[in-house]
Amino acid sequence: MGCRDPKRAGNAVDYIKTNNKNAVLSVIQLDLSSLESVRDFAKKVSQKETNIDILINNAGIAGTPESQTKEGFEMHFGTNHLGHFLLTLLLLPLLKSAPKARVVSVSSGLYSVGKIHFDNINLRDGAYTPMKAYAQSKLANVLFTRELAKRLGHNSTISAYSLHPGVIKTDLVKTDKLYERFVVNILSSLLFLTPHMGAQTSLYCALEDSIENETGSYYENCKKVDLKAIAMDDKTAEKLWELSTDFVNLEEHLNLPHVKQQAWEQVVVITGANSGIGRETSLQLSLLGAKVIMGCRDPKRAGNAVDYIKINNKNAVLSVIQLDLSSLESVRDFAKKVSQKETNIDILINNAGIAGTPESQTKEGFEMQFGTNHLGHFLLTLLLLPLLKSAPKARVVSVSSGLYKVGKIHFDNINLRDGAYAPMKAYNQSKLANVLFTRELAKRLGPNSTISAYSLHPGVIKTDLAKTDKLYERFLLNILSSLLFLTPHMGAQTSLYCALEDSIENETGFYYENCAKVDLKAIAMDDKSAEKLWELSTDFVNLEEHLNLPHVKQQAWEQVHL
Repeated sequence: MGCRDPKRAGNAVDYIKTNNKNAVLSVIQLDLSSLESVRDFAKKVSQKETNIDILINNAGIAGTPESQTKEGFEMHFGTNHLGHFLLTLLLLPLLKSAPKARVVSVSSGLYSVGKIHFDNINLRDGAYTPMKAYAQSKLANVLFTRELAKRLGHNSTISAYSLHPGVIKTDLVKTDKLYERFVVNILSSLLFLTPHMGAQTSLYCALEDSIENETGSYYENCKKVDLKAIAMDDKTAEKLWELSTDFVNLEEHLNLPHVKQQAWEQVVVITGANSGIGRETSLQLSLLGAKVIMGCRDPKRAGNAVDYIKINNKNAVLSVIQLDLSSLESVRDFAKKVSQKETNIDILINNAGIAGTPESQTKEGFEMQFGTNHLGHFLLTLLLLPLLKSAPKARVVSVSSGLYKVGKIHFDNINLRDGAYAPMKAYNQSKLANVLFTRELAKRLGPNSTISAYSLHPGVIKTDLAKTDKLYERFLLNILSSLLFLTPHMGAQTSLYCALEDSIENETGFYYENCAKVDLKAIAMDDKSAEKLWELSTDFVNLEEHLNLPHVKQQAWEQVHL
Protein backbone atom coordinates (compact mmCIF):
# COMPACT_ATOMS: atom_id res chain seq x y z
CA MET A 1 0.00 0.00 0.00
CA GLY A 2 1.51 3.27 -1.15
CA CYS A 3 0.19 5.96 1.18
CA ARG A 4 1.15 9.57 1.83
CA ASP A 5 -0.05 9.82 5.46
CA PRO A 6 1.35 7.08 7.80
CA LYS A 7 -1.40 7.63 10.39
CA ARG A 8 -4.24 7.22 7.87
CA ALA A 9 -2.40 4.26 6.36
CA GLY A 10 -2.43 2.62 9.80
CA ASN A 11 -6.16 3.20 10.07
CA ALA A 12 -6.64 1.59 6.65
CA VAL A 13 -4.63 -1.46 7.72
CA ASP A 14 -6.76 -1.78 10.86
CA TYR A 15 -9.95 -1.59 8.76
CA ILE A 16 -8.73 -4.27 6.38
CA LYS A 17 -7.52 -6.54 9.21
CA THR A 18 -10.92 -6.21 10.90
CA ASN A 19 -12.57 -7.50 7.72
CA ASN A 20 -9.86 -10.00 6.80
CA LYS A 21 -7.65 -11.16 9.63
CA ASN A 22 -5.47 -13.13 7.17
CA ALA A 23 -4.68 -10.13 4.99
CA VAL A 24 -1.01 -9.86 3.97
CA LEU A 25 -0.28 -6.14 3.90
CA SER A 26 2.66 -3.79 3.98
CA VAL A 27 2.72 -0.01 3.87
CA ILE A 28 5.41 2.10 2.21
CA GLN A 29 5.17 5.86 2.31
CA LEU A 30 4.44 7.45 -1.08
CA ASP A 31 3.72 11.06 -1.93
CA LEU A 32 2.95 11.22 -5.65
CA SER A 33 3.36 14.99 -5.66
CA SER A 34 7.07 14.43 -4.97
CA LEU A 35 9.16 12.66 -7.62
CA GLU A 36 11.80 12.05 -4.95
CA SER A 37 9.20 10.20 -2.87
CA VAL A 38 8.14 8.19 -5.94
CA ARG A 39 11.72 7.10 -6.57
CA ASP A 40 12.21 6.19 -2.90
CA PHE A 41 8.99 4.14 -2.91
CA ALA A 42 10.00 2.26 -6.08
CA LYS A 43 13.44 1.55 -4.61
CA LYS A 44 11.93 0.09 -1.42
CA VAL A 45 9.49 -2.07 -3.39
CA SER A 46 12.36 -3.34 -5.56
CA GLN A 47 14.34 -4.27 -2.45
CA LYS A 48 11.34 -6.11 -1.05
CA GLU A 49 9.96 -7.97 -4.11
CA THR A 50 11.30 -9.80 -7.16
CA ASN A 51 8.20 -9.22 -9.28
CA ILE A 52 4.90 -7.35 -9.35
CA ASP A 53 1.78 -8.91 -10.81
CA ILE A 54 -0.57 -5.94 -10.62
CA LEU A 55 0.09 -2.21 -10.32
CA ILE A 56 -2.99 -0.09 -9.66
CA ASN A 57 -2.40 3.61 -10.16
CA ASN A 58 -5.32 4.67 -8.02
CA ALA A 59 -4.28 7.78 -6.06
CA GLY A 60 -5.55 11.13 -7.21
CA ILE A 61 -6.59 14.62 -6.20
CA ALA A 62 -9.35 16.86 -7.55
CA GLY A 63 -10.58 20.41 -7.14
CA THR A 64 -7.62 21.76 -5.18
CA PRO A 65 -6.79 25.47 -5.08
CA GLU A 66 -3.94 26.38 -7.41
CA SER A 67 -0.68 24.94 -6.06
CA GLN A 68 2.51 23.22 -7.20
CA THR A 69 4.26 19.93 -6.53
CA LYS A 70 7.66 19.82 -4.87
CA GLU A 71 9.28 20.04 -8.32
CA GLY A 72 7.07 22.95 -9.39
CA PHE A 73 4.46 21.23 -11.59
CA GLU A 74 0.75 22.03 -11.40
CA MET A 75 -0.54 19.87 -8.55
CA HIS A 76 -3.15 17.80 -10.45
CA PHE A 77 -0.87 17.14 -13.42
CA GLY A 78 2.13 16.40 -11.21
CA THR A 79 0.27 14.08 -8.83
CA ASN A 80 -2.30 12.36 -11.03
CA HIS A 81 -0.12 11.95 -14.12
CA LEU A 82 3.61 12.55 -13.62
CA GLY A 83 3.82 10.68 -10.31
CA HIS A 84 2.14 7.59 -11.77
CA PHE A 85 4.04 7.89 -15.06
CA LEU A 86 7.39 7.76 -13.23
CA LEU A 87 6.23 5.08 -10.80
CA THR A 88 5.05 2.77 -13.59
CA LEU A 89 8.30 3.01 -15.54
CA LEU A 90 10.42 2.55 -12.40
CA LEU A 91 8.47 -0.61 -11.57
CA LEU A 92 8.42 -1.93 -15.14
CA PRO A 93 11.36 -4.33 -14.56
CA LEU A 94 9.42 -5.98 -11.71
CA LEU A 95 6.26 -6.12 -13.83
CA LYS A 96 8.24 -7.77 -16.64
CA SER A 97 9.52 -10.37 -14.15
CA ALA A 98 5.99 -11.65 -13.51
CA PRO A 99 4.57 -14.35 -15.82
CA LYS A 100 1.70 -11.97 -16.62
CA ALA A 101 1.26 -8.47 -15.25
CA ARG A 102 -1.24 -5.63 -15.43
CA VAL A 103 -1.07 -1.86 -15.02
CA VAL A 104 -4.45 -0.37 -14.09
CA SER A 105 -4.79 3.42 -14.09
CA VAL A 106 -7.83 5.04 -12.51
CA SER A 107 -8.86 7.92 -14.74
CA SER A 108 -12.27 9.63 -14.96
CA GLY A 109 -15.03 10.13 -17.50
CA LEU A 110 -14.08 13.80 -17.35
CA TYR A 111 -11.09 12.99 -19.58
CA SER A 112 -13.58 13.62 -22.40
CA VAL A 113 -13.64 17.37 -21.65
CA GLY A 114 -9.91 17.53 -21.02
CA LYS A 115 -7.14 18.95 -23.15
CA ILE A 116 -3.37 18.67 -22.88
CA HIS A 117 -2.26 22.30 -22.77
CA PHE A 118 1.20 21.83 -24.27
CA ASP A 119 1.67 25.59 -24.56
CA ASN A 120 1.00 26.04 -20.81
CA ILE A 121 0.84 22.61 -19.23
CA ASN A 122 1.16 24.01 -15.69
CA LEU A 123 -1.76 26.41 -16.31
CA ARG A 124 0.08 29.50 -15.12
CA ASP A 125 -0.57 33.22 -15.67
CA GLY A 126 -4.27 33.05 -14.79
CA ALA A 127 -5.07 29.96 -16.89
CA TYR A 128 -5.75 27.74 -13.87
CA THR A 129 -9.15 26.42 -12.91
CA PRO A 130 -9.60 23.30 -10.77
CA MET A 131 -11.75 21.52 -13.39
CA LYS A 132 -9.41 22.36 -16.28
CA ALA A 133 -6.46 21.00 -14.30
CA TYR A 134 -8.29 17.83 -13.22
CA ALA A 135 -9.64 17.05 -16.70
CA GLN A 136 -6.17 17.52 -18.20
CA SER A 137 -4.64 15.09 -15.70
CA LYS A 138 -7.35 12.47 -16.33
CA LEU A 139 -6.93 12.71 -20.09
CA ALA A 140 -3.21 12.27 -19.48
CA ASN A 141 -3.95 9.00 -17.62
CA VAL A 142 -5.81 7.60 -20.64
CA LEU A 143 -3.23 8.78 -23.18
CA PHE A 144 -0.45 7.31 -21.05
CA THR A 145 -2.23 3.95 -20.86
CA ARG A 146 -2.71 3.76 -24.64
CA GLU A 147 0.87 4.83 -25.38
CA LEU A 148 2.23 2.40 -22.76
CA ALA A 149 0.33 -0.48 -24.37
CA LYS A 150 1.56 0.54 -27.82
CA ARG A 151 5.20 0.81 -26.74
CA LEU A 152 5.08 -2.50 -24.88
CA GLY A 153 3.64 -4.16 -27.99
CA HIS A 154 1.13 -6.94 -28.53
CA ASN A 155 3.55 -9.67 -27.45
CA SER A 156 4.31 -8.12 -24.07
CA THR A 157 3.45 -10.00 -20.88
CA ILE A 158 2.17 -6.69 -19.47
CA SER A 159 -1.33 -5.38 -20.21
CA ALA A 160 -2.44 -1.81 -19.49
CA TYR A 161 -5.95 -0.54 -18.79
CA SER A 162 -7.52 2.78 -17.84
CA LEU A 163 -10.95 3.24 -16.32
CA HIS A 164 -13.66 5.49 -14.96
CA PRO A 165 -14.65 4.18 -11.51
CA GLY A 166 -17.90 6.13 -11.32
CA VAL A 167 -18.48 9.17 -9.14
CA ILE A 168 -17.32 7.95 -5.76
CA LYS A 169 -18.01 9.15 -2.23
CA THR A 170 -14.36 9.68 -1.18
CA ASP A 171 -12.18 12.52 0.06
CA LEU A 172 -10.73 13.04 -3.41
CA VAL A 173 -11.98 16.63 -3.46
CA LYS A 174 -9.79 18.74 -1.17
CA THR A 175 -11.05 22.16 -0.05
CA ASP A 176 -10.51 24.35 3.00
CA LYS A 177 -13.82 26.18 2.58
CA LEU A 178 -16.41 24.94 5.08
CA TYR A 179 -19.45 25.58 2.89
CA GLU A 180 -17.84 23.76 -0.09
CA ARG A 181 -17.07 20.74 2.07
CA PHE A 182 -20.66 20.80 3.38
CA VAL A 183 -22.11 20.85 -0.16
CA VAL A 184 -19.76 18.09 -1.34
CA ASN A 185 -20.69 15.89 1.63
CA ILE A 186 -24.43 16.36 1.04
CA LEU A 187 -24.16 15.62 -2.69
CA SER A 188 -21.89 12.63 -2.19
CA SER A 189 -24.32 11.07 0.29
CA LEU A 190 -27.23 11.45 -2.13
CA LEU A 191 -25.70 10.79 -5.55
CA PHE A 192 -22.32 9.10 -5.41
CA LEU A 193 -21.26 5.46 -5.37
CA THR A 194 -19.76 3.87 -2.29
CA PRO A 195 -16.03 3.03 -2.44
CA HIS A 196 -16.99 -0.67 -2.55
CA MET A 197 -19.05 -0.10 -5.70
CA GLY A 198 -16.43 2.19 -7.19
CA ALA A 199 -13.68 -0.40 -6.74
CA GLN A 200 -15.40 -2.98 -8.95
CA THR A 201 -14.08 -1.74 -12.30
CA SER A 202 -10.54 -1.54 -10.91
CA LEU A 203 -10.88 -5.15 -9.74
CA TYR A 204 -12.32 -6.16 -13.11
CA CYS A 205 -9.37 -4.66 -14.98
CA ALA A 206 -6.92 -6.20 -12.52
CA LEU A 207 -8.34 -9.72 -12.54
CA GLU A 208 -10.73 -10.50 -15.41
CA ASP A 209 -9.28 -13.22 -17.68
CA SER A 210 -11.36 -12.36 -20.74
CA ILE A 211 -9.75 -8.92 -21.23
CA GLU A 212 -6.18 -10.20 -21.29
CA ASN A 213 -5.76 -9.22 -24.96
CA GLU A 214 -7.52 -5.84 -24.66
CA THR A 215 -4.45 -3.89 -23.57
CA GLY A 216 -4.69 -0.13 -23.97
CA SER A 217 -8.47 -0.09 -23.63
CA TYR A 218 -10.74 1.96 -21.36
CA TYR A 219 -13.49 0.67 -19.06
CA GLU A 220 -16.61 1.83 -17.25
CA ASN A 221 -18.98 -0.29 -15.15
CA CYS A 222 -16.83 -3.39 -15.78
CA LYS A 223 -17.18 -3.02 -19.55
CA LYS A 224 -14.87 -1.80 -22.28
CA VAL A 225 -16.21 1.39 -23.83
CA ASP A 226 -15.18 3.43 -26.84
CA LEU A 227 -12.88 6.36 -26.20
CA LYS A 228 -13.62 9.84 -27.48
CA ALA A 229 -11.46 11.04 -30.36
CA ILE A 230 -9.44 13.33 -28.07
CA ALA A 231 -8.05 10.26 -26.27
CA MET A 232 -7.30 8.42 -29.52
CA ASP A 233 -4.83 11.02 -30.79
CA ASP A 234 -1.57 9.08 -31.09
CA LYS A 235 0.49 12.18 -31.81
CA THR A 236 -0.70 13.83 -28.59
CA ALA A 237 0.00 10.63 -26.63
CA GLU A 238 3.51 10.41 -28.05
CA LYS A 239 4.22 14.09 -27.38
CA LEU A 240 2.94 13.78 -23.80
CA TRP A 241 5.15 10.72 -23.24
CA GLU A 242 8.29 12.48 -24.45
CA LEU A 243 7.49 15.59 -22.41
CA SER A 244 6.84 13.48 -19.30
CA THR A 245 10.17 11.65 -19.62
CA ASP A 246 11.90 15.05 -19.65
CA PHE A 247 9.88 16.35 -16.70
CA VAL A 248 10.71 13.35 -14.48
CA ASN A 249 14.31 13.04 -15.73
CA LEU A 250 13.72 9.41 -16.67
CA GLU A 251 16.83 7.30 -17.03
CA GLU A 252 17.33 6.30 -20.66
CA HIS A 253 17.43 2.57 -19.94
CA LEU A 254 13.96 2.76 -18.33
CA ASN A 255 12.29 4.45 -21.30
CA LEU A 256 10.31 2.50 -23.87
CA PRO A 257 11.09 3.28 -27.51
CA HIS A 258 8.57 5.01 -29.72
CA VAL A 259 6.61 2.62 -31.96
CA LYS A 260 6.68 3.78 -35.55
CA GLN A 261 3.25 4.57 -36.98
CA GLN A 262 3.10 1.58 -39.30
CA ALA A 263 0.29 3.00 -41.42
CA TRP A 264 1.90 6.39 -42.01
CA GLU A 265 1.22 7.38 -45.66
CA GLN A 266 0.42 3.78 -46.56
CA VAL A 267 -2.33 3.16 -49.10
CA VAL A 268 -5.16 1.11 -47.63
CA VAL A 269 -8.19 -0.24 -49.50
CA ILE A 270 -11.17 -1.23 -47.34
CA THR A 271 -14.40 -2.74 -48.63
CA GLY A 272 -17.68 -2.14 -46.82
CA ALA A 273 -16.24 1.02 -45.30
CA ASN A 274 -19.47 2.99 -44.91
CA SER A 275 -20.61 1.43 -41.62
CA GLY A 276 -19.74 -0.87 -38.74
CA ILE A 277 -16.22 -2.19 -38.38
CA GLY A 278 -15.30 -1.05 -41.89
CA ARG A 279 -15.98 2.56 -40.99
CA GLU A 280 -14.23 2.19 -37.64
CA THR A 281 -11.21 0.51 -39.26
CA SER A 282 -11.05 3.37 -41.76
CA LEU A 283 -11.09 5.90 -38.92
CA GLN A 284 -8.38 4.15 -36.91
CA LEU A 285 -6.09 3.76 -39.92
CA SER A 286 -6.63 7.40 -40.86
CA LEU A 287 -5.57 8.38 -37.33
CA LEU A 288 -2.37 6.42 -37.94
CA GLY A 289 -1.69 8.45 -41.07
CA ALA A 290 -2.90 6.03 -43.75
CA LYS A 291 -4.39 7.11 -47.05
CA VAL A 292 -7.69 5.22 -47.06
CA ILE A 293 -9.65 4.23 -50.18
CA MET A 294 -13.16 3.30 -49.09
CA GLY A 295 -15.06 0.85 -51.30
CA CYS A 296 -18.76 1.49 -50.64
CA ARG A 297 -21.95 0.40 -52.40
CA ASP A 298 -24.16 3.31 -51.33
CA PRO A 299 -22.73 6.79 -52.15
CA LYS A 300 -24.98 8.55 -49.63
CA ARG A 301 -23.95 6.32 -46.73
CA ALA A 302 -20.34 6.59 -47.86
CA GLY A 303 -20.65 10.37 -47.58
CA ASN A 304 -22.03 9.99 -44.06
CA ALA A 305 -19.09 7.74 -43.17
CA VAL A 306 -16.61 10.29 -44.50
CA ASP A 307 -18.32 13.02 -42.44
CA TYR A 308 -18.10 10.82 -39.31
CA ILE A 309 -14.40 10.13 -39.86
CA LYS A 310 -13.63 13.79 -40.60
CA ILE A 311 -15.36 14.86 -37.37
CA ASN A 312 -13.09 12.51 -35.44
CA ASN A 313 -9.98 13.14 -37.54
CA LYS A 314 -10.00 16.38 -39.49
CA ASN A 315 -6.68 15.40 -41.12
CA ALA A 316 -7.99 12.10 -42.52
CA VAL A 317 -6.95 11.40 -46.12
CA LEU A 318 -9.93 9.58 -47.63
CA SER A 319 -11.36 8.79 -51.02
CA VAL A 320 -14.53 6.92 -51.89
CA ILE A 321 -14.99 4.69 -54.95
CA GLN A 322 -18.28 2.94 -55.53
CA LEU A 323 -18.11 -0.83 -55.12
CA ASP A 324 -20.91 -3.39 -55.21
CA LEU A 325 -19.35 -6.76 -54.42
CA SER A 326 -22.46 -8.57 -55.64
CA SER A 327 -21.60 -7.37 -59.16
CA LEU A 328 -18.39 -8.63 -60.76
CA GLU A 329 -18.67 -5.78 -63.25
CA SER A 330 -18.63 -3.31 -60.35
CA VAL A 331 -15.62 -5.10 -58.83
CA ARG A 332 -13.71 -4.79 -62.09
CA ASP A 333 -14.64 -1.12 -62.42
CA PHE A 334 -13.52 -0.43 -58.83
CA ALA A 335 -10.17 -2.18 -59.36
CA LYS A 336 -9.63 -0.24 -62.60
CA LYS A 337 -10.25 3.11 -60.85
CA VAL A 338 -7.93 2.21 -57.97
CA SER A 339 -5.22 1.19 -60.48
CA GLN A 340 -5.59 4.53 -62.27
CA LYS A 341 -5.28 6.36 -58.96
CA GLU A 342 -2.48 4.48 -57.18
CA THR A 343 0.84 2.87 -58.05
CA ASN A 344 0.78 0.47 -55.10
CA ILE A 345 -1.42 -0.78 -52.27
CA ASP A 346 0.04 -1.55 -48.85
CA ILE A 347 -3.03 -3.06 -47.19
CA LEU A 348 -6.22 -4.56 -48.64
CA ILE A 349 -8.94 -5.28 -46.08
CA ASN A 350 -11.72 -7.47 -47.45
CA ASN A 351 -14.23 -6.36 -44.84
CA ALA A 352 -17.63 -6.09 -46.57
CA GLY A 353 -20.17 -8.81 -46.01
CA ILE A 354 -23.82 -9.71 -45.78
CA ALA A 355 -25.54 -12.27 -43.57
CA GLY A 356 -28.95 -13.82 -43.11
CA THR A 357 -30.48 -12.53 -46.34
CA PRO A 358 -33.53 -14.10 -47.96
CA GLU A 359 -32.64 -16.28 -50.94
CA SER A 360 -31.48 -14.11 -53.84
CA GLN A 361 -28.84 -13.98 -56.57
CA THR A 362 -26.04 -11.66 -57.58
CA LYS A 363 -26.11 -9.85 -60.91
CA GLU A 364 -24.27 -12.81 -62.46
CA GLY A 365 -26.66 -15.34 -60.91
CA PHE A 366 -24.62 -16.67 -57.97
CA GLU A 367 -26.12 -17.24 -54.52
CA MET A 368 -25.98 -13.77 -52.93
CA GLN A 369 -23.83 -14.51 -49.86
CA PHE A 370 -21.34 -16.71 -51.73
CA GLY A 371 -21.15 -14.21 -54.57
CA THR A 372 -20.74 -11.15 -52.33
CA ASN A 373 -18.69 -12.46 -49.41
CA HIS A 374 -16.39 -14.75 -51.39
CA LEU A 375 -16.42 -14.28 -55.18
CA GLY A 376 -16.42 -10.48 -55.04
CA HIS A 377 -13.40 -10.41 -52.73
CA PHE A 378 -11.68 -13.25 -54.60
CA LEU A 379 -11.82 -11.30 -57.86
CA LEU A 380 -10.96 -7.98 -56.20
CA THR A 381 -7.87 -9.39 -54.51
CA LEU A 382 -6.49 -10.91 -57.71
CA LEU A 383 -7.23 -7.77 -59.73
CA LEU A 384 -5.35 -5.67 -57.15
CA LEU A 385 -2.48 -8.15 -56.77
CA PRO A 386 -0.15 -6.21 -59.13
CA LEU A 387 -0.55 -3.10 -56.93
CA LEU A 388 0.01 -5.16 -53.78
CA LYS A 389 3.18 -6.62 -55.32
CA SER A 390 4.39 -3.08 -56.05
CA ALA A 391 4.47 -2.20 -52.35
CA PRO A 392 7.63 -3.00 -50.33
CA LYS A 393 5.47 -5.12 -48.03
CA ALA A 394 1.73 -5.69 -48.37
CA ARG A 395 -1.06 -7.46 -46.53
CA VAL A 396 -4.43 -8.93 -47.49
CA VAL A 397 -6.79 -9.14 -44.52
CA SER A 398 -10.08 -11.01 -44.99
CA VAL A 399 -12.82 -10.68 -42.38
CA SER A 400 -14.37 -14.12 -41.95
CA SER A 401 -16.36 -15.44 -38.97
CA GLY A 402 -16.08 -18.12 -36.32
CA LEU A 403 -19.08 -19.71 -38.02
CA TYR A 404 -16.73 -21.03 -40.71
CA LYS A 405 -16.42 -24.00 -38.32
CA VAL A 406 -19.92 -25.20 -39.15
CA GLY A 407 -19.63 -24.33 -42.83
CA LYS A 408 -19.28 -26.62 -45.81
CA ILE A 409 -18.42 -25.91 -49.45
CA HIS A 410 -21.32 -27.49 -51.32
CA PHE A 411 -19.46 -28.26 -54.52
CA ASP A 412 -22.38 -30.30 -55.84
CA ASN A 413 -24.77 -27.32 -55.38
CA ILE A 414 -22.69 -24.28 -54.51
CA ASN A 415 -25.56 -21.86 -55.21
CA LEU A 416 -27.87 -23.83 -52.89
CA ARG A 417 -30.70 -24.13 -55.39
CA ASP A 418 -33.71 -26.46 -55.56
CA GLY A 419 -34.77 -25.91 -51.95
CA ALA A 420 -31.28 -26.33 -50.44
CA TYR A 421 -31.02 -22.67 -49.39
CA ALA A 422 -30.99 -21.59 -45.76
CA PRO A 423 -29.59 -18.21 -44.70
CA MET A 424 -27.08 -19.61 -42.22
CA LYS A 425 -25.99 -22.45 -44.51
CA ALA A 426 -25.18 -19.86 -47.16
CA TYR A 427 -23.41 -17.55 -44.72
CA ASN A 428 -21.32 -20.33 -43.17
CA GLN A 429 -20.27 -21.55 -46.62
CA SER A 430 -19.14 -18.05 -47.61
CA LYS A 431 -17.16 -17.57 -44.39
CA LEU A 432 -15.43 -20.93 -44.78
CA ALA A 433 -14.62 -19.86 -48.33
CA ASN A 434 -12.91 -16.72 -46.94
CA VAL A 435 -10.60 -18.85 -44.77
CA LEU A 436 -9.85 -21.39 -47.51
CA PHE A 437 -9.12 -18.57 -49.95
CA THR A 438 -6.70 -16.94 -47.49
CA ARG A 439 -4.78 -20.17 -46.94
CA GLU A 440 -4.64 -20.99 -50.65
CA LEU A 441 -3.61 -17.41 -51.51
CA ALA A 442 -0.73 -17.58 -49.01
CA LYS A 443 0.33 -20.97 -50.38
CA ARG A 444 0.29 -19.83 -54.02
CA LEU A 445 2.14 -16.61 -53.24
CA GLY A 446 4.80 -18.65 -51.46
CA PRO A 447 6.95 -18.06 -48.37
CA ASN A 448 9.20 -15.56 -50.15
CA SER A 449 6.39 -13.27 -51.26
CA THR A 450 6.24 -9.66 -50.08
CA ILE A 451 2.48 -10.15 -49.56
CA SER A 452 1.06 -11.74 -46.39
CA ALA A 453 -2.54 -12.95 -46.07
CA TYR A 454 -4.65 -13.25 -42.93
CA SER A 455 -8.25 -14.21 -42.11
CA LEU A 456 -10.02 -13.41 -38.88
CA HIS A 457 -13.12 -13.53 -36.72
CA PRO A 458 -13.90 -9.98 -35.52
CA GLY A 459 -16.28 -11.05 -32.77
CA VAL A 460 -20.04 -10.71 -32.86
CA ILE A 461 -20.44 -7.07 -33.81
CA LYS A 462 -23.33 -4.65 -33.44
CA THR A 463 -23.61 -3.65 -37.13
CA ASP A 464 -26.20 -3.77 -39.88
CA LEU A 465 -24.59 -6.88 -41.39
CA ALA A 466 -27.81 -8.86 -41.05
CA LYS A 467 -30.34 -7.59 -43.56
CA THR A 468 -34.03 -8.43 -43.05
CA ASP A 469 -37.30 -6.82 -44.07
CA LYS A 470 -39.26 -8.38 -41.20
CA LEU A 471 -39.99 -5.83 -38.49
CA TYR A 472 -40.02 -8.31 -35.60
CA GLU A 473 -36.68 -9.83 -36.72
CA ARG A 474 -35.09 -6.38 -36.88
CA PHE A 475 -36.53 -5.59 -33.43
CA LEU A 476 -35.08 -8.79 -31.93
CA LEU A 477 -31.72 -8.23 -33.61
CA ASN A 478 -31.53 -4.69 -32.23
CA ILE A 479 -32.34 -5.86 -28.69
CA LEU A 480 -29.81 -8.71 -28.83
CA SER A 481 -27.08 -6.58 -30.39
CA SER A 482 -27.46 -3.93 -27.69
CA LEU A 483 -27.15 -6.52 -24.93
CA LEU A 484 -24.61 -9.01 -26.24
CA PHE A 485 -22.59 -7.76 -29.18
CA LEU A 486 -19.31 -5.88 -29.44
CA THR A 487 -19.16 -2.29 -30.63
CA PRO A 488 -17.64 -1.65 -34.08
CA HIS A 489 -14.62 -0.06 -32.36
CA MET A 490 -13.96 -3.24 -30.43
CA GLY A 491 -14.68 -5.41 -33.47
CA ALA A 492 -12.16 -3.52 -35.59
CA GLN A 493 -9.21 -4.37 -33.33
CA THR A 494 -8.36 -7.76 -34.85
CA SER A 495 -8.55 -6.32 -38.38
CA LEU A 496 -6.13 -3.59 -37.29
CA TYR A 497 -3.90 -6.17 -35.61
CA CYS A 498 -3.67 -8.26 -38.78
CA ALA A 499 -3.10 -5.15 -40.88
CA LEU A 500 -0.36 -3.60 -38.75
CA GLU A 501 1.27 -5.91 -36.22
CA ASP A 502 4.96 -6.41 -37.03
CA SER A 503 5.35 -9.67 -35.12
CA ILE A 504 2.97 -11.61 -37.42
CA GLU A 505 4.68 -10.63 -40.66
CA ASN A 506 5.81 -14.22 -41.29
CA GLU A 507 2.55 -15.86 -40.23
CA THR A 508 0.88 -15.66 -43.63
CA GLY A 509 -2.17 -17.86 -44.21
CA PHE A 510 -3.24 -17.96 -40.57
CA TYR A 511 -6.48 -17.15 -38.76
CA TYR A 512 -6.97 -14.77 -35.80
CA GLU A 513 -9.43 -14.03 -33.03
CA ASN A 514 -9.09 -11.38 -30.30
CA CYS A 515 -5.75 -10.22 -31.71
CA ALA A 516 -4.24 -13.69 -31.37
CA LYS A 517 -3.54 -16.51 -33.81
CA VAL A 518 -5.79 -19.52 -33.21
CA ASP A 519 -5.79 -23.02 -34.64
CA LEU A 520 -8.18 -23.70 -37.49
CA LYS A 521 -10.64 -26.57 -37.48
CA ALA A 522 -9.89 -29.46 -39.83
CA ILE A 523 -12.55 -28.35 -42.32
CA ALA A 524 -10.55 -25.18 -43.02
CA MET A 525 -7.24 -27.07 -43.32
CA ASP A 526 -8.39 -29.19 -46.28
CA ASP A 527 -5.94 -28.23 -49.02
CA LYS A 528 -7.81 -30.18 -51.68
CA SER A 529 -11.02 -28.25 -50.95
CA ALA A 530 -9.10 -24.97 -50.98
CA GLU A 531 -7.54 -25.80 -54.35
CA LYS A 532 -10.85 -26.95 -55.83
CA LEU A 533 -12.59 -23.78 -54.60
CA TRP A 534 -9.84 -21.63 -56.12
CA GLU A 535 -10.13 -23.27 -59.54
CA LEU A 536 -13.94 -23.07 -59.44
CA SER A 537 -13.79 -19.41 -58.43
CA THR A 538 -11.44 -18.49 -61.29
CA ASP A 539 -13.96 -20.02 -63.70
CA PHE A 540 -16.92 -18.26 -62.07
CA VAL A 541 -15.31 -14.80 -62.28
CA ASN A 542 -13.73 -15.42 -65.72
CA LEU A 543 -10.32 -14.52 -64.34
CA GLU A 544 -7.75 -13.54 -66.94
CA GLU A 545 -5.01 -16.15 -67.16
CA HIS A 546 -2.18 -13.69 -66.49
CA LEU A 547 -3.81 -12.71 -63.16
CA ASN A 548 -4.10 -16.26 -61.85
CA LEU A 549 -1.57 -17.72 -59.44
CA PRO A 550 -0.28 -21.20 -60.27
CA HIS A 551 -1.08 -24.15 -58.06
CA VAL A 552 1.75 -25.04 -55.67
CA LYS A 553 2.41 -28.76 -55.45
CA GLN A 554 2.62 -30.10 -51.92
CA GLN A 555 6.23 -31.26 -52.09
CA ALA A 556 6.12 -33.22 -48.83
CA TRP A 557 2.49 -34.30 -49.14
CA GLU A 558 2.08 -37.62 -47.27
CA GLN A 559 5.78 -38.44 -47.60
CA VAL A 560 7.39 -40.60 -44.94
CA HIS A 561 10.42 -39.08 -43.21
CA LEU A 562 12.99 -41.35 -41.56
